[in-house]
Amino acid sequence: MKRVLSTVFLAIGASTCAFALNLTGIALFSADTSGNPSGGQRWNTLGGDVTYNLYLRQGAAWVNSGNGAEARIDVPLTPGVHFFDIYGQPGSGSHFGISLMFDGTDNAPRIAAHNPSAGSDTGFSVTSSGSVYDLNSVLRPTPNSLSYSSGGLTATLTKSIYMSPTMPPVQDLVQGYNNIPGGGNDYHGVIELTVVPEPSSMLVLGAGAACSYFARRRRRSIELASRIPGSDPVRWQG
Repeated sequence: MKRVLSTVFLAIGASTCAFALNLTGIALFSADTSGNPSGGQRWNTLGGDVTYNLYLRQGAAWVNSGNGAEARIDVPLTPGVHFFDIYGQPGSGSHFGISLMFDGTDNAPRIAAHNPSAGSDTGFSVTSSGSVYDLNSVLRPTPNSLSYSSGGLTATLTKSIYMSPTMPPVQDLVQGYNNIPGGGNDYHGVIELTVVPEPSSMLVLGAGAACSYFARRRRRSIELASRIPGSDPVRWQG
């Protein structure tokens, strides 16, 4: 039984390359305390438009950069936790909303949340009423969800913070249209996405791995029987 379970889990781990879910756009905007756009302040990961750019880092590495095609993001999401630091400049808002786009669909926010605090780290909530911005700064109906499923995976927003420049750590890493210091302190925060296989995908992978194991065991039994003088390998197929 232990060998069966080990085979199942190994097959699931080896099959994650078959999953397909990419984070391809983020819009961030000043909002009211319910998460509806308010105040006219906007950032995004589109690049090349009039909206200020939003820049992401994972560890010390920038995910996007500049103000052209490099400002866009295309992050493959594998099972696990994906943590990003986010930076924007300049700004004037105190409450913030965020919407996430996946798999290159710029005009369809799939996850929307807001930070109801006045620019500090006090948690976040799903935006469940009104509208949110898509990647092209067009208002769309809120998806009313913190999770999105596609390609056999489910991504859930498990952390969302965007704070004013006066909140620590006070730093200057970006400017409005480039990820280089711009002479002013940044709006900054984090987003965290937790990604898991969909239950149906786990069942399919598990069943496939189990069938593969028993098929290999059956072939092995036939092979061993064929090496015994006078044995009938057909008997071992039952």
